[in-house]
Amino acid sequence: MCRLASLRIGALVAAVLFLGAAPPAASGSPTPSALLQLLEAGNRVPYQGTQQIEMFPQGRRVCATATVAHMHRSTRTEIQAPARLRGMVILERGRERLVRRPGEERWQASPSVTILHPRYILRNYTIAAAGSGQIAGQAAWIVPVRSRATGKLARKLWLDRQTGVVLRAEHYSWASRLIYVTQFKSIDYTARPAASQFEVPADQIVGESPLPAPPDPSAVPKPTYLPPGFRPVGKPQQVRMRRSTAIHLRYADGLNVLSAFIRKLAPGESPKRRPPSPSGDQPFSLAIHHVKGDLRITLIGDLNPVELRKMAESFE
Repeated sequence: MCRLASLRIGALVAAVLFLGAAPPAASGSPTPSALLQLLEAGNRVPYQGTQQIEMFPQGRRVCATATVAHMHRSTRTEIQAPARLRGMVILERGRERLVRRPGEERWQASPSVTILHPRYILRNYTIAAAGSGQIAGQAAWIVPVRSRATGKLARKLWLDRQTGVVLRAEHYSWASRLIYVTQFKSIDYTARPAASQFEVPADQIVGESPLPAPPDPSAVPKPTYLPPGFRPVGKPQQVRMRRSTAIHLRYADGLNVLSAFIRKLAPGESPKRRPPSPSGDQPFSLAIHHVKGDLRITLIGDLNPVELRKMAESFE
């Protein structure tokens, strides 16, 4: 039986889609270009299904089951079990993620896992068909995804050979540790989800808001160092934190996303350097804290802490 833990599952149900290419595949297997085209096609296929989600925080096994509907590049995931999370709904709509927790009417908005142009991802990751299998009654290609910089496994996908839908995805940390898995137990390609499942009235959404354009570009601090493969994505946002409002910046390498939160120190707040700590909002990610002048910079991401620290200390 799966052991339950107080994790924010909404932060884990992320799309694991457009990925990079690799050297030519073995005879009889699709080429990297063909796999890439199949992945792109899969994001346009409508379906409904049941999915199992497994997470492995600190050696424990945590699981949930969910119903999933997909249409027009939007995905709706509704948690069915465990009981304490039943009714949680996660909407992924392009670059936007909306989460409605059990018993609540309002939806919390935040930027989604950023999907960049597939050709950009080719610079940072490789893919190749490494065999075949069957998931939820569908024939699938087994596709490892590796970092070009380190050669480490980042994802392993079971890709529907006919539709391109990702039927199973294994997510590995920067240290090559399996941290979570999503897998369809059943999937129906004949279903046509109602458009209303993906619609939310604007007055029911709360969350991050665009940052007013600063009078001077230097008003928004930026890093002078980025980890290999990462680049800025999206516009600066402002988000309310426990002590004050912070600027939220995002950086991506096509598969992983780093978040930087920058805020002024509160009156009486100690500028003492905090040790790295697990992120409360993004399980399996590390939070690096750095103080520069009157600013506290918090950098969150699944990356080598040495790289995170180097980036955090480079903000100017």
